[in-house]
Amino acid sequence: MQYRLYPIVIALLLVVVTLTTLPMTRGARREQEGSSVEIPINVLQKAISFVKQQQQQHNYKDISQILQRLELGDIHSLYEVAKAMNQNNDNKDDRQTSMEIWHVLADADDGPNNNSGGGGGGAGGHILSQIALGFAYSEHDKSRAVSYFVQAGEGHGDNVPHQAALYNAGRLLAEPELEDFVKALAYLRAAYNVAESHPEYSTLHLTETSKFAYERLSDQLVALVKESTTNKGSVISIQQVADMFLYANILDFPLVRVKRKNLA
Repeated sequence: MQYRLYPIVIALLLVVVTLTTLPMTRGARREQEGSSVEIPINVLQKAISFVKQQQQQHNYKDISQILQRLELGDIHSLYEVAKAMNQNNDNKDDRQTSMEIWHVLADADDGPNNNSGGGGGGAGGHILSQIALGFAYSEHDKSRAVSYFVQAGEGHGDNVPHQAALYNAGRLLAEPELEDFVKALAYLRAAYNVAESHPEYSTLHLTETSKFAYERLSDQLVALVKESTTNKGSVISIQQVADMFLYANILDFPLVRVKRKNLA
């Protein structure tokens, strides 16, 4: 069922998509030095060919170290080459190869960031590759995009959340194709709470953006709940209303001190 979520909320959530790519590296943990992954030979050959082409076009002096790291399956080098290939708008094959590389890195069952995975993204999947795939799928396969943002956002084995990934998971869950408002509220609030739980992995911009999106979505959902309770043919179930109450306020209303004051 498609609920009538007012268009302005969706517009407000979409406005910050390009801005939220900025903290992707700031919020990421350092990769373990020497971390590597096994990559299919045909994909590796395409990455190596791309680097050699770039050398010819831009007169790079020495690419031997880059090629060596690629052949060793160095995660950081593979990710960076894939990112460069994905930005090559003139070559569809390069963009496809970049996706293949990111999938190898993101869907790994073990790696520099270990934990148990599922859906999109693997157990020890490379976080930045998972985020890259989240953005890549966000226009055409939102459910898959959410699964990658969630996997990256929840922090893997180091238990350090990724604020931008959490925000984007919440943003997509609120869009018309998915409309999972309870989870949207949960992930937007989780993104906001990173500033308190792990301030070194948060940015002021994303913290404020998450709070703004959360509050606007909450306001519209309150209006939707009121409409459901006053009109015949409820467009939202009692269970959904109850689930949303868990995220009724980004400041965890009612506050303990307020409750005590009222009881005095």
